[in-house]
Amino acid sequence: MKKHLILPVVIGFLSFLSVDAFAQYCTPAVTQTWGKITKVATTGATVNLNKSVTGSHNYTNFSATDSVSTVPGSSFTMSVTTIAGSQVGGISVWIDWDNNKTFATNERVYYQGANGTGTKTFTVNVPALAASGKLRMRVSVGYFSLTPVCGGSYNSSV
Repeated sequence: MKKHLILPVVIGFLSFLSVDAFAQYCTPAVTQTWGKITKVATTGATVNLNKSVTGSHNYTNFSATDSVSTVPGSSFTMSVTTIAGSQVGGISVWIDWDNNKTFATNERVYYQGANGTGTKTFTVNVPALAASGKLRMRVSVGYFSLTPVCGGSYNSSV
């Protein structure tokens, strides 16, 4: 009798799991080394970010150590500083507002193509229906144009 009860309990538990429970953020591929992000900072949030980055032109995940805290319906100012060699690049910023482990096209909060080097400052508006809790943000710079959220012609991404 006990053997028959264990199977339905295990099947019942597994039925509550979904594909989203196993979803993971993609890791961008860095394919060029001409430019990079050197600083990402915010102001006007409840808790702000001020991250300087040195070293190689790679994807680096700072989600375990750095964060921005804000509330739905508010806004904050963000600055991204880049350096480049002989070419200019585009900056893209995404925030996973629904916390589904993917960066959708409508979750890109900033884009500027062929920005050159220096600091770009912009406002991020937090949707009123943004998920609560810790959400992921991705900042990237890529060769000349719109940088894809995963794969493609990345130069630097945080």
